[in-house]
Amino acid sequence: MRRRILHPFERDFANLAITLDIFAIDTQRKLVRLRHYPDGKHPHADAALLLLYGFHCSFDGDGRAVPVTRLRAALTASGHTDARVDRTLEPYRAAGLVKKRGQRKGSTYQLTPGGRQRAAALANALAQSLSGRGAPHLRP
Repeated sequence: MRRRILHPFERDFANLAITLDIFAIDTQRKLVRLRHYPDGKHPHADAALLLLYGFHCSFDGDGRAVPVTRLRAALTASGHTDARVDRTLEPYRAAGLVKKRGQRKGSTYQLTPGGRQRAAALANALAQSLSGRGAPHLRP
């Protein structure tokens, strides 16, 4: 039997299907929300990174570079009410996991390849902590 190789876009949707317990997706508003907020040393930055990953996986070209206004709305809907996206993502921007383009309300955030790997690892860890058993492994 021949093994079918998935296109990266199809693989992203397969990854998202695995983590439906992590993300809630509103396709009409083009908004991704976390069902469960991450724990850890930088929970707000981790949440923002996971949200960028959710946008990346679920909205194809529209999710690659996420406007700061949409990311702030996603963080607020996820439970981080006083979200300053620039300050929240600064540790990951400085580490090269996130790219920022533009200024103020016109700025956008985008995951780098290293950021996608880190976000996939965070999603795996969150899925495992929620399920209490080994969850399927996500690919970046």
